Amino acid sequence: MNDQILTSVGKIGITKNEVHPKYKPQIILLPANKNYQFKLHVSNFHNRWGGYRYPILIGNAEIVFQKKQRRINFTVAVCIAAALMACYNIIFFYCRKTDITPLLFSIHCLMILLRALTTGERLGHLFTDDLSWDLLNRIEYFSAFSTEPVLYAFLYRMIPSLFWKRFGKYFNTPLYIMCYLTLVAPNSVYAFFLNYILLYIYLTVVPCWFFLLLLAVIKKEKDAVGLFVTYVVIMIANINDTLVTFGMVDGFYLVPYSQIFLIFSHSIIISKRYSNSLLASEELSIQMKQLVVSSQKIMSSKDDVDAAKSALEILTSKIGKGETIYIYVTNQSIEIAE
Repeated sequence: MNDQILTSVGKIGITKNEVHPKYKPQIILLPANKNYQFKLHVSNFHNRWGGYRYPILIGNAEIVFQKKQRRINFTVAVCIAAALMACYNIIFFYCRKTDITPLLFSIHCLMILLRALTTGERLGHLFTDDLSWDLLNRIEYFSAFSTEPVLYAFLYRMIPSLFWKRFGKYFNTPLYIMCYLTLVAPNSVYAFFLNYILLYIYLTVVPCWFFLLLLAVIKKEKDAVGLFVTYVVIMIANINDTLVTFGMVDGFYLVPYSQIFLIFSHSIIISKRYSNSLLASEELSIQMKQLVVSSQKIMSSKDDVDAAKSALEILTSKIGKGETIYIYVTNQSIEIAE
C-alpha cells in the first residue's frame, strides 16, 4: 500500500521453480493515511483458479475482527460436530458390523471435516506450514467429489431403491473418475472439470435422489420425511453457494449451516433406528423367555390332559379381554385355536 509492503502469502516469481503457492487468510492493520493506493503482485503456476478468491474487505478494525472471529468460530463448530459424529458412528459400526450405514455416515462426516479445514477460513492451511499447498488443495477437491457418492450410498441404505441399485453405479462413475484424477493428476487437470462435474451433478444425481426421496415420502417409508427435508436443505445450500461463487447472485454461503443441519438430523435418524432396533430386540428377548418358560411347563406335565390344561392356561393369559377361544377335542388330542 502506497509502495509499502504490508504482507505476503507464499512466494511470487516469474518461473514455476521460484514460486511457492500458499493460502493464508489474514487481517492487515493499515497505517493512518488520507489516501490509499493498493497494489497486488500475483504469480500463479499451480492453481487453475489463481489469485485471491474472496473480495477484500476494508473497514473498521473492530468490525473486521469480529466478522472474522465469527467465521472462525463457526468453522471450528462444524469441525468439532463432524469429528464427534464421525467417531460416534464408528463406534456404532464397531458394535454392529453387519450394518455399514453408520460407517458410511462416519465417512461422510469425515469428508465434511476435511472440506471445512480446507475452504472458507482454511484453518488447515494455517495450522502448519509443513503440509504443501498441493496436498491441501487435493484434499479440498477430493472431499468435494467423494462426499456425493458416500452420501448417496448412505441414503440408499436408509431408503432402498431398486432403480438406484441397478443404475446408481453408472450415475456415480463420473464422480469416481474425478476422485481418481484428484489423487494422481495435476491441478490443471482435475480443476478443469470442476464446472462440468457440478453441472452433471445438478442435472442428474441431485434431481434423481430428490424424486427417489419424494417417492419414499409418498409411500410413507420409515424416516423418509426427515431424509427428504435434509436433502432439500443441502440441495438449496449447494445451489446457492455455487451461484455466489460464480458471482451470479449477491449473497452469503449457506453450506456450512446446511452441514451442521445434516450432521445432527442424520445422527438423530440413525440413533432413532438403533433405539427402535434395541426395543424390538428387548421385546423379542422377553417373548423368547416366556416361550421357554411355557414350553418347560407343558413338557413337565404328568399326562396329555395336564399338558393341554397348561397350554390352555398359557393361551388364555395371552388373549385380550372380550376375545373368544375355541377348543377342539378328539380321541387322540386336544387342539386349541383362537
